[in-house]
Amino acid sequence: MNDLHLDESKDIHADGGRIVRTTTLAQSVGQAALCAMRTEEGEAFADPEEGVPWFGQIMGLPATHLDIAVSIIRDRLEGIRGVRKVDSVEIRMPSDGKPGIMRNIGGRVRLTAEDGSTATEEF
Repeated sequence: MNDLHLDESKDIHADGGRIVRTTTLAQSVGQAALCAMRTEEGEAFADPEEGVPWFGQIMGLPATHLDIAVSIIRDRLEGIRGVRKVDSVEIRMPSDGKPGIMRNIGGRVRLTAEDGSTATEEF
């Protein structure tokens, strides 16, 4: 993979005016997962299937249906080039939100790349 490396603020990383590329498959897979998690399905003009159907399928689900949200997210992540396996998907809901309804969620995903390396990303 030959992807642009993102820095801690998730912006394109430049070193001395030169754009830096990812150096490992785990970096590339992790960044691809993070980008997918931060993109609404249909939002990316270059690939309308990129992203997660947050508004269409996940937001508004009752909190008792976390398993459905995890399944949808897992399905999207398994389709990322270079991903061998989605090890875990954890979803967190803020306690200050409307009780029982998913409106503002975050979480963590852990992936295994095709070369056996792993990536963990927060969304």
